[in-house]
Amino acid sequence: MLKRVKIKKKENNVKQQVSQTVKPINFSEQFEEYFIPSKLFHKVYIGDAEVVLKKKIENESIDTLFTSPPYYVARETEYWSSYDDYLEKMKRIFKEVYRVIKTGRVIGVNVADYAYEGKHYPLGADFTNILVNELKFNYLMTVIWRKPEGISSTFGQFAGNFIKWRNPLYFIPNQNFEYIILVRKGKSENIEGIENEKKKFKYKVSFIEKDLRPFLQAVWDVNPKSTNRYHPLEFPEKLVEVYLNLFSVPGDVVLDIFAGSGSTGAVCWKLHRSSVQIELRPEYIEIIKKRLNWGRRKTFSAFKVNIEYYEEIVEI
Repeated sequence: MLKRVKIKKKENNVKQQVSQTVKPINFSEQFEEYFIPSKLFHKVYIGDAEVVLKKKIENESIDTLFTSPPYYVARETEYWSSYDDYLEKMKRIFKEVYRVIKTGRVIGVNVADYAYEGKHYPLGADFTNILVNELKFNYLMTVIWRKPEGISSTFGQFAGNFIKWRNPLYFIPNQNFEYIILVRKGKSENIEGIENEKKKFKYKVSFIEKDLRPFLQAVWDVNPKSTNRYHPLEFPEKLVEVYLNLFSVPGDVVLDIFAGSGSTGAVCWKLHRSSVQIELRPEYIEIIKKRLNWGRRKTFSAFKVNIEYYEEIVEI
């Protein structure tokens, strides 16, 4: 059974509207044709992802999702009685994700196989099975997020015994990669107004060649080290940036159901996407807000974007 963080004090909802000035450098450098969204929002919910999705997120209100589910028994503040219990909880959460994602759109789920107390858990295979076979998302591809030589996943340093004993019977390779499972709800032709959307945004060839060419294959080389380390299992902003540039457009609503320290929201703010972030642990809310430039006014000689900020603690 999931052990949840107890919230002793229920805070009042905070809603703030500010007019921020956002320099249109991303638009002019990235796009040959584009439409500038004039309104964006950033919502932060503290609570259990399954509960928040059921209570607060409407059907087909989200354009895409990028998230990294918690490892099985990897956090001190939450655990499951068994691996099957963990997978069942993930299934219930992603069932709600299926409901809230717009038909035709793609989600990206970052997971990694790992070992705990001598047993190896195939999270990549198990999450793919849940998303595709049980929840009926359409499978697109599994991207391999490859890390630089010498950097393994948190639970992926397996070759130590081989080095120690120098015996082939002890060999298990270090895991220097993670998965990004890409699945779609329905088909791309089911996207409402897709023909109009195609006309709104068109990348420049120069941007594709400079920024996206290295990520057109199914192996993405991204250094996991972050200059702003707020969370022990935080994925790099670059990974989110690549995903959003390939699977979303400015003005889209992006969901992260395991927000952690808010990397997805931080990139959404930078790339002119709206965000909905859900995090179980209330101690991260101030970090998330900081990375969203919460309520801050920016002054550039550029166009204005109205940004609405909203936070709420959702009790179980």
